[in-house]
This record gives sequence, structure tokens and C-alpha cells, in this order.
Amino acid sequence: MQPELLTDAVYGIPSLILGFGFGYVVGAMKSFKLSDRLLIGLASSAIGGLAIVLALTTFLPFSASGTILSILAFAGGFIFGAGIHWVSPAKPKSKFHIIYEPENDDEFDREIEKVFEPNNQ
Repeated sequence: MQPELLTDAVYGIPSLILGFGFGYVVGAMKSFKLSDRLLIGLASSAIGGLAIVLALTTFLPFSASGTILSILAFAGGFIFGAGIHWVSPAKPKSKFHIIYEPENDDEFDREIEKVFEPNNQ
């Protein structure tokens, strides 16, 4: 095995593991929409991959291919982790719409009472 390939593997494996863990956590968050999860995945892949490269360059020589591999491995781990632990985003509560028709005051009053019942909140 060539030394450069071994170095790239050392950059890729921690990125893959950390990306998986981060994706596993983000995939389970119901409060995040799909677009939020995608943006978090892109940002965390770039930042996480670079952080791992910077941490490992104290022990290993720097290489551009190792940096790219680290970012891609983090992204792959994130996608895999989020896919395994995916929870659909929470649906927003439906909002009541009241249409006032002046000729039907009694029904309008009933609709207002129905909306403000404690069970609807």
C-alpha cells in the first residue's frame, strides 16, 4: 500500500465516523425541515472535514486529496447516519379560518366559540 493512500485513509475514517454520528443526531430532529437538514449537512461536512484535517496535520503530512476525502467522507457519513435515523419533520398545526357572513350571525358565533374551545389549542 502506498503511504499517500494510507494517509488519506487515516483522514477519511474519522471523518466518516463523526459524520455518521452527526447525521444520526440531525436526522432524528423533528423540528428541522428538509431544507434545514440539507444546509446543516453541507455546512457541517465542510467544517467537520476541515477540522479533522487540521487536527490530524499535527501528526500526518498535509495533502489536498486527504482534505477532499475528509470532506466527502464526512458528507457520506452524515447522509448515511441521517438516512438510518430519519424522522419526518413535524407538520405544522392547522390554523382555523373564519369567514364572516353578515346574514348568518348565529353560525358565526358558533364558529368563534368552536375555535376558542380549550380542546383546539
